[in-house]
Amino acid sequence: MKRAFVILLIMLAASGVVDAGQQTSKPAGVSEASATERKTWDALKERFTKYSNYMSGNIWSLIHTYESQAEMEQSLKLFESIMVSLASDDPATLKRFDGPKGYKSQLVQFMNSKDDTVSGFAAFLLAIIGDMKYAPQIAALLTRNINLPPDKYPPITVRGRAAVALSLLGAKQYTEQIVPLLKSQNDYDRSGAAMALGYLKATEHAKEVVELLLSEDLNLHDDDSAIHALFEMGVAANYKKEIAQVLGVERRWETSKTAAYALVRLGAKEYAKDIARRLEFQIGQGDAAKALALLGAKEYANEIASLLSNEDSFTREKAALALGILGARDHAPALAKLLKDNEWWVRMGAAKALVLMEATEYSREVLPIIAEQKGGAYFDPSDFNELVTEQVNQLDTRFRAQLTRMKGQLPASRLELQTGAGAYLARSGVPALAHQW
Repeated sequence: MKRAFVILLIMLAASGVVDAGQQTSKPAGVSEASATERKTWDALKERFTKYSNYMSGNIWSLIHTYESQAEMEQSLKLFESIMVSLASDDPATLKRFDGPKGYKSQLVQFMNSKDDTVSGFAAFLLAIIGDMKYAPQIAALLTRNINLPPDKYPPITVRGRAAVALSLLGAKQYTEQIVPLLKSQNDYDRSGAAMALGYLKATEHAKEVVELLLSEDLNLHDDDSAIHALFEMGVAANYKKEIAQVLGVERRWETSKTAAYALVRLGAKEYAKDIARRLEFQIGQGDAAKALALLGAKEYANEIASLLSNEDSFTREKAALALGILGARDHAPALAKLLKDNEWWVRMGAAKALVLMEATEYSREVLPIIAEQKGGAYFDPSDFNELVTEQVNQLDTRFRAQLTRMKGQLPASRLELQTGAGAYLARSGVPALAHQW
């Protein structure tokens, strides 16, 4: 029951029920709102929509790292009440947010909890609601002490969460109080401070964020917050060399992945050689290949092709997609072999690559595989990195046009066989004259 309850909350947070741009019919009994109420209500919903992507992570942290189960369950119940109120689309429910027993007051109580996870969750929600008068209380959390043995792995502290919460409020007056967290021994303090400074556009502290990015402290958690912070500040282009420098550190595979895509976002092809170094490492080869492909670095096609036989299926898939993005037709025969790979995602990656190459000689094998995808984007930014969203969306558009051309070059009867019942017969091995060519 508890698990189902939490899943319901996550779905509510991400479902779009608080989409400010969505027009919904007014439920029975909903009162007419004044222009002021409606404006305030729409602004509130817009903030929840804007920051909804943060909520699933916060909820996950809450249910996995809490100390007080009672407070955890009570704070989740309060979150559910807030989401239900927002879903009602009734500005009159604004009164539930204020007052001695209102949502804000209840969140303040949870923010004062000794449980860092509960406290941080409440601070985050208060920040999303957007009432600046609570900024001082959130800022007080920046200096909360952690009473743990020095050998215990650093917990998710309220300090890092408070820093991000203040940035969502736009509370620039607390910038200098956030900066010291960049030097904290706690991973979550550092990442929270970096992201907060990014959201606050605190460009005067960009060099300190870069110092965090380039730190050689082996105790540091592999975290890409510093790179995202530089983009939020709008100064990432000034630090291409430093971003590329991370690519040479094998153990920092998550940061290196983001660094590679960051260079793609910046169009920094002069650093393709640095990305290509990741092709030699055991972890992250596939994303290095895709980043090189988005950069148009065809000179590395052969090195990428060598990954098609990698024992890791996801590396094979990513290498296939990279070759397709590059239009490396010389490797089409090797990709065609992957159309029979044991893993469906490898087969799909190879099929998409052959479409991108416009290798129509493989249409018979390719189109039935592509037809297995039912809706959605063929190329989604989440399969790359949010930093290259624009490039991936353009890739998806390109793919759709090339897929249409591939289908258009076939007679209608053959297309039906490849994407309909004939495709099923062909894949299942059932002999039939209808699908003989």
